[in-house]
Amino acid sequence: MEKIIGSARRHNALSDAVSSDMKKYREWIKNQATADP
Repeated sequence: MEKIIGSARRHNALSDAVSSDMKKYREWIKNQATADP
């Protein structure tokens, strides 16, 4: 049972990291688009 909870927690942390990375990436794309003349 502990193993399942531990892996679920790891998975959640991983998806949190991925979604925050995606957010940063989208912000970066937006900045690139506005920076171009």
